[in-house]
Amino acid sequence: MRIAIRYLCFLVVMLYAGTLYSQTITGKVKDEQNLPLPGATIQVKGTQNSTVTDIDGSYKLLNVKSGSTLEFSFIGFDKQTAIANKSEINISLTPSTQELTEVVIVGAAIKREI
Repeated sequence: MRIAIRYLCFLVVMLYAGTLYSQTITGKVKDEQNLPLPGATIQVKGTQNSTVTDIDGSYKLLNVKSGSTLEFSFIGFDKQTAIANKSEINISLTPSTQELTEVVIVGAAIKREI
């Protein structure tokens, strides 16, 4: 019985230690005009841990180790990074200045005979 109690105590301590160094990060992603960016991607650099912003530009990222690097990206905007040292991180993305060098247009015509 003592072995079972010791094992249970050890298990509880290990579970607590695992959550001690991880946190939940929330925030909003906006553009330079302070408008929300729905569908922006937030990823913990070097991991598969990521999330996407909702219609209000809000996000919630779980199990982030303190000091990790977060990457914020959205199509047509420059990527930005932030260090996960707070529980709330708000980011403003700037539009990309890259121009398209080539545009390919593909079309199709459908003829219907009666």
